[in-house]
Amino acid sequence: MRAMGSVFGFVLLAKIAGAAKEIVIAYTYGVSEVVDAYVFTFTLYHWLPSLWFGVLGTVLVPLVARWTRESPQALRRFDSELLGHTLWIGIAAALVAAPMVALGAARGIFGLPDGTIEVIGGIAWPMALVLGLGMPISLASIRLMARERHANTLYEGIPALVLLAVLLVSPRPGPTELVWGTTAGLVLQWTALQVSLQRADPIGLPTIGSSSPVWPVFMRGLGIILAGEFLMSAITIIDQMMAARLDAGTLSSLGYASRLVSLVLSLAITVASRSVLPVFSDRVAAGNRADAARHARQWAGALFLAGWAVVAVGWLLAPWGVALVFERGAFDASDTEAVTHLVRLGLIQIPFYASGTVLVQLLAALHQLPAIAWIAGLNLVVKLCANLALVPAHGAGGLVLANAVMYAGSASMFWWLCRPGRIA
Repeated sequence: MRAMGSVFGFVLLAKIAGAAKEIVIAYTYGVSEVVDAYVFTFTLYHWLPSLWFGVLGTVLVPLVARWTRESPQALRRFDSELLGHTLWIGIAAALVAAPMVALGAARGIFGLPDGTIEVIGGIAWPMALVLGLGMPISLASIRLMARERHANTLYEGIPALVLLAVLLVSPRPGPTELVWGTTAGLVLQWTALQVSLQRADPIGLPTIGSSSPVWPVFMRGLGIILAGEFLMSAITIIDQMMAARLDAGTLSSLGYASRLVSLVLSLAITVASRSVLPVFSDRVAAGNRADAARHARQWAGALFLAGWAVVAVGWLLAPWGVALVFERGAFDASDTEAVTHLVRLGLIQIPFYASGTVLVQLLAALHQLPAIAWIAGLNLVVKLCANLALVPAHGAGGLVLANAVMYAGSASMFWWLCRPGRIA
């Protein structure tokens, strides 16, 4: 409970910073091709760091709980080697992704409007720093979380604060300010993470190698979860590609709506997921599997019921909230109406996502990684089918509704896998 309280406070502060940034972006750019280009390129470049964060969160946290007991020295060497590999992957991926994004936009592969393509042409290369910086940031965040230090959650608000400051001091902000404000914030976030890590559990310089005995265990889990996380993270790219072929401004509207929905999600779900996995992992490592399962079901049930209350309240307050946060400057009443519609549809996923998030932490602690990967694959199939069925009739709203359909299915499967009597 103490850890959960710390995470809640950090998440709240980080999300307040993110909300302030979104207010300034909406005021400055509104629903525009500049924001479309920024959201599109950021999503593409942040895909791999997000994938890496999800993989490490599932595989590394239980592994740290085990090897801290068995061989701390081997774990320390593994940390140094994993950091070296992560840095090289991030650099190589950024150098490959930048020309691919620039060329794909210029040749019309993404189906974007001409104005958005023009903006992407100017920001594709510098925005690739999001990928190069995002990889070590993801690793550092998970390393802190695995050691039950949750300052990484607070530091997630640093990029938003830096970008906010850049936009406020710029006399005539354009795409360049969005790019360099974002990358400067990521540099500062990574620096803060390194300071906290050196205080919590210092390691040596990054190295390239695989001499630690932890590697075979890590690689067995990595292959399974990487496949599952790849399929799940592909959903984000698919949604971006489908949204890019809708009306101009669709990506902007989806981005603003997702920020508000994620604010609601994070205050409860990120708190639960990030604080319970280390606890579940410790209990499983100590042989208390049944106790971990019982607490996971209790938390999942409570969050499922609380989620519906959030949906009801959020549905009523959505128009007021969107107008309060965004409606000023270049963001007008018609934009408020469009974003409100997407926010309301986005809220429906909350009960299913909330309960499923806790249960998947239990399965990760129990090292039931194949089950998680299989459900991730099924999620992709369900999401694609739901997109194809709902987008033609509901446009961008269909993309949002399809998320609720997907999470309802996955939550049902997680509940079945974590049912009483199955885990002893």
